[in-house]
Amino acid sequence: MNIVNIIGNYLFIYGVWIFPELGVMGAALGSGISRLVGSALEWGALLSGKFVIKVEFKDMIKPIWSVSKQIVNIGIPAAFQGLSRNISRFLLFAILARTVRADAAVPSYVIGTNLNQYALMPGLTVGVAAATLSGMNIGADKLKCAERSGRACAILAACLMGGLAFIFAVFSTPFIKFF
Repeated sequence: MNIVNIIGNYLFIYGVWIFPELGVMGAALGSGISRLVGSALEWGALLSGKFVIKVEFKDMIKPIWSVSKQIVNIGIPAAFQGLSRNISRFLLFAILARTVRADAAVPSYVIGTNLNQYALMPGLTVGVAAATLSGMNIGADKLKCAERSGRACAILAACLMGGLAFIFAVFSTPFIKFF
């Protein structure tokens, strides 16, 4: 999918060979095509029956409503969280774009946001591991193990995030110049 994204973006942004030069619209088209290819590959893998998770075509047509209800009940709060995050980001962009130095404020915000994403990634990774370990241990009625794994993940995340904060503070200028 990433290879198709890179090649598709290149072809459609710059208009190489028989492809028209589309600029920003070409980036969207290349990314959209790559996501379609990725989805087709994922569904093909799921339907192949070669993996632990096996999906039959009938399962895609006839939903299991009890499971769908659980997914929706979990997903709706997460969707509202994502929506509120995107709305706040949009409002902040709107405010920055109307400042006297919008030409510097907007790119600065984008650079800061990108660096923030890199800083958060290890913490989010440990968070997913913590949730998985806790869930497995609680499900197996091993509450002490769940507590230990949660504590270990919290310590690991604190160390990783503290180390990254130090690195980002010391090397902030080169990181900003990179972008």
